[in-house]
Amino acid sequence: MTTEAALTTESALTLPPFYCPFPPASRPDAEEIESRAVEWITRQGAYRSRAYLDALTRARAGIVVTQAMPDAVPDRVQIAADFMYWGFTFDDGNLDEGALGDQPAEAIEFLGTMARVAENPRSELLPENPWAASLRDLTRRVAACATPEQTQRWITGLQTLFYGLAWETRYRARGRRPDLDTCLMIRRGSIGMEPLTSLNDMADGYLLPPEVYHSPLVRALREICWTLIICDNDLYSFNKENRRDTSYFNYVHSLAQENDTSPRDALPDAVALRDRIMNLFLALREQTTPDAPPELRRYLTSLGLWLRANIDWATSSSRYLPDSGRPRPGALYTDQPVHHRLEPPALPSVDWWWQLLDTRTTTQPGGRSESDLAR
Repeated sequence: MTTEAALTTESALTLPPFYCPFPPASRPDAEEIESRAVEWITRQGAYRSRAYLDALTRARAGIVVTQAMPDAVPDRVQIAADFMYWGFTFDDGNLDEGALGDQPAEAIEFLGTMARVAENPRSELLPENPWAASLRDLTRRVAACATPEQTQRWITGLQTLFYGLAWETRYRARGRRPDLDTCLMIRRGSIGMEPLTSLNDMADGYLLPPEVYHSPLVRALREICWTLIICDNDLYSFNKENRRDTSYFNYVHSLAQENDTSPRDALPDAVALRDRIMNLFLALREQTTPDAPPELRRYLTSLGLWLRANIDWATSSSRYLPDSGRPRPGALYTDQPVHHRLEPPALPSVDWWWQLLDTRTTTQPGGRSESDLAR
């Protein structure tokens, strides 16, 4: 059996426990925020069908934002919840399951135009398109309560999203899966976490100074957060996608392809890679925290909240459930990673993260320093 055939015929994989040492969070107005997000996307008309919107509503996409932003100002966390619905309907309706998903030339033209709408909501481009109109609404709301610097972060995040979505169309058109490093590069854009995490400080009512926000270390921690969310989403959605054979961008698939093995056999290595990245996130955060100003401490906390919220939400969301629709039990967590070392995984696009480690002070999970382990 070829690897490609093996990807589509195996029985369901059993998910291992998640190593995610962050506490859960919630807010008392979560249901109100979720309801308003559904009302907003319905009012905007930015969805492909009523049946699709009903299914997405059952997924409760806005709840993850309420878990990730427990202390955010209500009208600002509402922007993020509305964007969650917008992001899902935009990708599903136009690209992932839409007419442009395997049409690179047409997709690039459309996404490039959308990027201009994001850059300047005053533009009159795509006047009849509901996704363009609703994106204008989101961007105006961000600008109304953000500094110019924070607004530009949001716009840059949207540009990255559109770039990633355009890149995906190339692989769908060729009917091929990317290699692992390329898969993660594409998904760091197309998953839409850059615009979401660009709202972290604005939503909580403070400004992370530009020289801190754009520093290599904080940039790395953001990218690591996005990558961990990619991995966790792919683990949760793997069985559903594998049976339907609809995804070219699941990192377990890409790892199995590189190793010329089945996804079942690739799963332990996929989890080990995910835990290795989590180890790095924790080590860099620990390295940064002692001298961090209050704003940076809050920002680092917010990244951890996103990691936990994403798993907690995906545990029960219908978007990641198998076709049976049966609810899963609560997410299972472990306090130990399956991979304990702190060495880079030989992925060219991300190995630079590990170069930021101060090995003199970095400790391994379990309290042993890297230098101790090298003895």
